[in-house]
Amino acid sequence: MSLETEVTQLQQDIGDLVIASESLTAEVTGKINDINTTLTGAVSQAQSDVTAAVTQAQSDVSAAVTQAQSNVSTAIASLPDAIALDGTSVTTAQIPFAQGVNVINSVTCDTLSASGSISTSSGFDSPSVYVHGVAHDLTIEDDGSQIMLRSSSMGTHLVFRGKDGGGTYHNNFRISQISGSVDARGVFNASQSFDVAEMMEWADGNPDAEDRVGYSVIATANGKIRKAQAGETPIGVISGIAALKMGTAWDGWSGRYRKDAFLRPMKNADGSQVENPDYNASHDYAPRDERAEWAPVGLLGQVPLRKGQPTASNWIKMRDLSADVELWLVR
Repeated sequence: MSLETEVTQLQQDIGDLVIASESLTAEVTGKINDINTTLTGAVSQAQSDVTAAVTQAQSDVSAAVTQAQSNVSTAIASLPDAIALDGTSVTTAQIPFAQGVNVINSVTCDTLSASGSISTSSGFDSPSVYVHGVAHDLTIEDDGSQIMLRSSSMGTHLVFRGKDGGGTYHNNFRISQISGSVDARGVFNASQSFDVAEMMEWADGNPDAEDRVGYSVIATANGKIRKAQAGETPIGVISGIAALKMGTAWDGWSGRYRKDAFLRPMKNADGSQVENPDYNASHDYAPRDERAEWAPVGLLGQVPLRKGQPTASNWIKMRDLSADVELWLVR
């Protein structure tokens, strides 16, 4: 074969290869385009499915919220504006309070009663329960006992009541709000105390804060006391175990309220005591039984007495308490 023929044949082969390459390139390009089209469709469908699912979820949540709001609105609309306790009764099986109860304004009722109990899991924010402006009875009752705050129409008192064997309630203990007077139906018992004492002031003021318990004392001309001396008749003994201490002025200055010539409290038209214009609430005050210049004088009952102290002729020695202290019946 001549060289010219071989060149021609080679050119022909190269042309065939170019045609085959172009055909393969077109086929590969077509396949790639098909794959891209398929992927694009799948992604688009997935996006469409996700969007539809999210839209449906949002719609479901919105419908649930709307239904809940409707239920709450219906429940609120069914509540009365107020619950009036005016002789009728409102009964609930249980009202749980997880954190306590806050009353923004007030709760008013003629009678509030419960056969069960009111409890909280963590207690009230404040340590006490306060009742203001009581116009009716407040009664706390349990197992046949009652604590009552009586209405103003009957005189305002804190009353402790109890049932007898026949089921009848009796006022066993009463404290007057206005006067502070205490009334009891039974006996006051003191297991470790023995005498009745009255707070009296030392004539010398007891400047060294001496412990003068067990000394017998007499009254001076100005109504104060001093230690009794041999041959003097004492009025009592300084007591450290009095069952009843009178004149302690535990809650404030004894001269805060005005008194008449017989030391009775003077009262205003509403029954409250007339305040002394000399009273100054800003002054610090300590009860008499916390001040060295005052002491409880045992006037009646058994009182420990230091040996060798003067005694009155009607006192009776009961026994020796130690080598230095005797127990005397003061009367």
